[in-house]
Amino acid sequence: MNLLLVSDIFGRTEALDALATRLSPKALIVDPYNGQNMGFDTEAAAYACFQEQLGVDRYAALLREQLSSTEAPCYAIGFSVGGAALWLRVIDPSPPNIAGVTAYYGSQIRHMPPTQPSVPVELVFPASEAHFSISALMSSLSGFHDLSLRQTTGGHGFMNRLSENFDEMLYESEVSRLREIVTA
Repeated sequence: MNLLLVSDIFGRTEALDALATRLSPKALIVDPYNGQNMGFDTEAAAYACFQEQLGVDRYAALLREQLSSTEAPCYAIGFSVGGAALWLRVIDPSPPNIAGVTAYYGSQIRHMPPTQPSVPVELVFPASEAHFSISALMSSLSGFHDLSLRQTTGGHGFMNRLSENFDEMLYESEVSRLREIVTA
């Protein structure tokens, strides 16, 4: 199965390329900056640029375009705003070419209506978020079939080597889990 990685606010980075290589030789990356490595110094700079250039809704539209040109259904993995953009695609009654999703710390999902996804989805949340209650969000999403909710011990960004919350042990554990999913 093809694999699609949908980046966070940092976009395409060497670390994301390395993750893609570890997960699948068929991995494609969608990012908000058209493949350009932006080299952000801080998460605040990356966030400001993302908000100024795109925002989640436009990122989801860009993702829809990318998905419509893929040849076969893919498994999609999204990070932060990438996870939220994926959520917008899978609550669409007929998302193009998505067989399943794992979305990490897609905190913007809290602004979207709790809706039954059209494909199997696993939402992976951090231990806490500064601006909202993860348990309340998880409660609002519970009860949908094909929707798995999981909370980790890591902070928002634990899968991104550029994040201040990067967690090497949790990252390696999640990479092992993802490899099992994408090679099944």
